Amino acid sequence: MNQRLKGKYTIVLSCLLLFFLSGCWDSKEIDRRAYVIALGIDNAEKESNRIQITMVVANPAYGPQNQGNGEEAPREFISFLADDFIAAKDTANTIISKQITYDTLSDIIISEDFAREEDFVRFIYDASKDSEVRRDVELIVSKEDAYTFLVNTKPVIEKESNRYFKLIRERGQEVGMIPTDSQLLYYSRITEAGNDLFLATYATTDNVDEPAPGQYDGQFKAGELYFKGEVNETQFAGAAVFKNGKMIDTMMGAESHLASLMNDTLGSENLVMSIPDPFDKKYRLSIQINKRENTEVEMNLTNGTPTIDISLSLLANVLTNHSMTNYHNHPENVKKLEEHITSSLEKEMVDFIERTQDEFKANPFGWSLTARKQFLTNKEFEEFDWMKQYPDAEINLHLDVKDENLGRQSIIPDLKQ
Repeated sequence: MNQRLKGKYTIVLSCLLLFFLSGCWDSKEIDRRAYVIALGIDNAEKESNRIQITMVVANPAYGPQNQGNGEEAPREFISFLADDFIAAKDTANTIISKQITYDTLSDIIISEDFAREEDFVRFIYDASKDSEVRRDVELIVSKEDAYTFLVNTKPVIEKESNRYFKLIRERGQEVGMIPTDSQLLYYSRITEAGNDLFLATYATTDNVDEPAPGQYDGQFKAGELYFKGEVNETQFAGAAVFKNGKMIDTMMGAESHLASLMNDTLGSENLVMSIPDPFDKKYRLSIQINKRENTEVEMNLTNGTPTIDISLSLLANVLTNHSMTNYHNHPENVKKLEEHITSSLEKEMVDFIERTQDEFKANPFGWSLTARKQFLTNKEFEEFDWMKQYPDAEINLHLDVKDENLGRQSIIPDLKQ
């Protein structure tokens, strides 16, 4: 057989192989699928070892053109008992005609009661078995049942649940009111490592009926902010604290701020905090905090009590000045302000660090990554037992705070004039 004939046979065979490889027999049309955009998980009867699944299914026909005419609903709900949320897809198809898929699943809402159960980790790890569940799915812990939370969450402006959740999470993470590493991926990594705390977003539709006295910006978690108006009842603030895969406590929004400042992997910026005004105790200052440099963490874990030295270099932008203090050409006022900001931040950070040692017995700052580098082998690090040593460690905090500016108005008018 000559070379030309061999070449022709090769081309024909290649074309035949392409024909078999390009099949689409397992594909599904978009209009034949039901897309779950949010999933709620509640605990059922303990004896049954089952869970209550709530699916929020998007309506692909809903769009900007019919948001106000009432002809199309943006979503539909279905809730039932199941052995797990993977097999639950097939169970749901006894009611929903289209094939259930988790391809667009963006949020998993877990009730606080279930998140505190020992068996919670067994059920949430099912997500690693399903290729449809993305690892960047957000974990949200609701104060009430996940079913109640999802039914009561009724966005007024953003009717589409997945877009509403995305927008409120992004803004909350930008200002530090909720954690930025609450994805399923980080839950798995931190739980498997067993050295640090995992923080999930905390949310609720169960809100207080009256304002709490002495409650300042950030000194609350979801459900504790009193508000009025024709708006959605859902609040996202603070964090659910997980240790070894199980929820153990909650954090306020201000504490989520601090966790962001001391953990370089979280990356929150433009954190706004409220502190007393040093020139008039009747008022408070709102200050915007940004990092000038990454957090420096130095450790000595080999000689006696472990010591940890934390160095933070921050920029403070004063946003309010209700005491009408004049800082223009008054360096003594500027110095007093910087010292006050530094001491106020230092007290809040030290108190928070002490809470992680005394109550949580672990930290959300990712410091185990630095501790691991102090040992030659993983075996040596495991024998050191970082989580056991952390509560007794001596932690020293060093803050360097500089005023970025004192606002656009540097010269305060004389009220007598």
